[in-house]
Amino acid sequence: MAPTQSEQVTIEEFQQRLRELKPQWNRNMLFVFLPGFLLCGAGGPGGLLLPGGKANDNLWLIVPGIALCAIGLVRGAILLLRYRRCPQCNRFQNSEWRIPYRSCMGCGVRLSISVKDST
Repeated sequence: MAPTQSEQVTIEEFQQRLRELKPQWNRNMLFVFLPGFLLCGAGGPGGLLLPGGKANDNLWLIVPGIALCAIGLVRGAILLLRYRRCPQCNRFQNSEWRIPYRSCMGCGVRLSISVKDST
């Protein structure tokens, strides 16, 4: 079933928001959360993976690692709350597959054209 003209405008706006979210989400995970996770692992139990098998206890790596992970989580939540909203009713949209297309659980407006772009 083809979307109407008003549905098409809403679909385009929601899909544009998702396209804006994706590079910001990827940068957040790659440059903030992942380095924090690696620092925390290298400063703590990561030493168990090295030959000799002794866990590190380096707070100079653990504390900044935990801080970066927390910053990455908070920034990721802010990004999701900002960009994954219905253009009509402003309700947050969880990421899940909807068949045959995504529609808002709040107002029922159509947010995708097919299953392929419904996540």
